[in-house]
Amino acid sequence: MVLSSLENILQRTAPLYFKVDRFGEVIYASPLLEKALGTNISKCQIEDLFTLSKPFKEVVLKLSEENASLDELVFLSVKSRNQRYKSGVHAIDECFFFICNPIINSNYLIKDYNLTINDFPIHDTMYEFVFAQSANQAALRDVTNLYEKVEHKNEQLSLKNNELTYLLGEVHHRVKNNLAFISSLLEIEVAHSQFPEVKDTLWSIQSRIKSIALIHESMYKSDLYSELSIKKYFTDLTAILLEFYNLKGKVDLDIQIDEVYFTGERIVPLSMLLHELLTNAIKHSLAHTNTPKLSISFLKKGEEIIFSVCDHSVSLLEAQPRKGFQLIDIFVSQLKGKKETHLENGFQTIIMFPY
Repeated sequence: MVLSSLENILQRTAPLYFKVDRFGEVIYASPLLEKALGTNISKCQIEDLFTLSKPFKEVVLKLSEENASLDELVFLSVKSRNQRYKSGVHAIDECFFFICNPIINSNYLIKDYNLTINDFPIHDTMYEFVFAQSANQAALRDVTNLYEKVEHKNEQLSLKNNELTYLLGEVHHRVKNNLAFISSLLEIEVAHSQFPEVKDTLWSIQSRIKSIALIHESMYKSDLYSELSIKKYFTDLTAILLEFYNLKGKVDLDIQIDEVYFTGERIVPLSMLLHELLTNAIKHSLAHTNTPKLSISFLKKGEEIIFSVCDHSVSLLEAQPRKGFQLIDIFVSQLKGKKETHLENGFQTIIMFPY
C-alpha cells in the first residue's frame, strides 16, 4: 500500500524515476525515464548504467542506518549517453527510489535527453525543468513517516497481542488449578460423609466441576486460547466421566464427532449438556447393564449442529431424573436450540442448534 501510494505520487510529480533492490538491480523504471535513456533498463545493474557520485553500496549502507535521514543526494552520469541527473534516493521496504532531475547547462542540452517541455508536469517560461521538488519531498516524507508510524503501531500491537495471549493462558491455567482445588475439597467431604444422598450430590457437583476445569485445561494447552476443538474436548470429557464412575474400558463406545471449533462462551453449555446426558445414561442405564453401549454424535449439517446421545438401554423416559432434564433444557435454551427424545433404539436425546 505504501509503495503503490508512493508510485502514484511520483507519476504525477516526478515522472523521471526508477527503483532498485538492495543489490543494485533495477526493478522498475518509469516510462519517461526509459524514453530519455532510449532503452529498457529493468533487471540491469545500476552501476552498469550510471556513474554514481558515490558508490551504491555506500548509499544503501547510509540509508539503512538507524538514525539515517529520509533521503540521500546522488549525481548520476549516464554511461551510454550525454546525460546527467541530480537524484534524491529514498529507501522504503528494502527498495531504493531514485527520483531524477535532468541537469541542463552548457554541457547538457534539452535535446540530449530526447524529451520535450511537454513531457513534464510543471515547467516555467524559461524552459528550465521544474519538478516541484519541495512538494514532492513533502509528499515523500509524509508517506515515509506514515509508513514508519504504521510499522511502529504494528510492533506495539504485536507486543500487546503476545502479552494478552500469555495472560489469557495464565487465566485458564489458574482457573483450572482453582477448580481442581475445589474438586479436592469436595472429595474430602465425600470421604467423610455418612449419608449416601449427600455423597451422590457431592459427586454430581464434583463431576460438573471437572467438566468445566477440562475446558480451561484444554484451552491452556491449545494454541488458540479462545477456541476449542469440540471433537477432542468431548472425547476427553467422555473418558474422564467414565473413569469417574468406574466404567473405563467397560462401555462399548460409538463416537462420531465432526472437527468443529467453539468459543469458550458456547463450550460451557455444550460441556454441561454432555455432562448431564452422560451422567444420566451412566446412573440409569450403563451402570446396570451387562453389555453397556453408548453412542455420541456431534455432526455439522450446513449451518446446524445435530448433537445426539443414546445409551441403547430399555430405560423409560419417566425414569430419567427431572432435575437433569431441567438443566438440559436450560443449556439448550442458551444455545438457542431445541431438544427431542426417542425410545426406539434405547434412550436417545437429540439436540439441534445453529452453528
